[in-house]
Amino acid sequence: MRKKLVVASLLLLIVMGAIFFMRTGNQASDSEKMTGSNAPHTNAIAPPSADDTGANQEDQPFPTVGSASSFEQADDLYALDGNLLSSKSADSLWLRSKIANYCAPYGLNPTGFTADTEILAQHAKAANPKAIKTARERIAHRCRGFNIPGAAENFKRNTLLAHKVRAAKAGNLAAEAALLSDNSPLSADPAYIKELIGRVIESKDPDAFLSLSTAMGIQASGEERFFGAFSGTKNASLAWQLAACRTGLDCSNSGALMTMYCVNGGMCTTDIHLESLFFNHLLPPAQARELREMTSRI
Repeated sequence: MRKKLVVASLLLLIVMGAIFFMRTGNQASDSEKMTGSNAPHTNAIAPPSADDTGANQEDQPFPTVGSASSFEQADDLYALDGNLLSSKSADSLWLRSKIANYCAPYGLNPTGFTADTEILAQHAKAANPKAIKTARERIAHRCRGFNIPGAAENFKRNTLLAHKVRAAKAGNLAAEAALLSDNSPLSADPAYIKELIGRVIESKDPDAFLSLSTAMGIQASGEERFFGAFSGTKNASLAWQLAACRTGLDCSNSGALMTMYCVNGGMCTTDIHLESLFFNHLLPPAQARELREMTSRI
């Protein structure tokens, strides 16, 4: 079963990659190509400006509707985003960043996304087409409010990165960690990176754990002296994701993480939790044992 799922997922990923390239390949400008995951590790963000941090503005209280649980439970993310507009708090800015990243696959091209859903379902017979269609329709439904003229500009790479920068400069830890995973940390100083990882560990914040997971994977290979013992391998990245689940992140098959695994990576199963996906389908026993041990030690 594990081998069939992996093979089917790889085939689906090829199809998804081709479709994504056709839909978005010509949208990024040259400047966009130098941001996010393509930027060099030393591409530290410039010092904050008053506009970035909301300085000289009275900070609005963080609205109850903008809680982390509300993000997972919200039926209309466009409405939730609108409710957060008046707040300059770090948590509000981070939630808007999460909404933008979640809705980006749909928001860049709503019509194309809907058409692709049917194409992918037809080419995913061995990889649970029902789950793929359900995940994509969930995103389309929750992000439906962004199907308006000009909305695609809000989902381009530079804009997504800018959301994280604003939240990080305002003091959100998960946003800081996300920038490190994007190879665009607030500071390229190794001491800052080491200190940031320590703050994430101490925080036990599931969003921060998840945001850091990419940075702690292969991206950190050869830099373990700064990134710590739980870094530098594929398993390390997975371990930080599981640690996020165990500290409170919604890792059910309807949660944002599993939905994006399915939509972006073709990893779609009927299992109800990310841990089951890893241990019951994707990993051989030896790697699974190593992952369990690493996750328990983070």
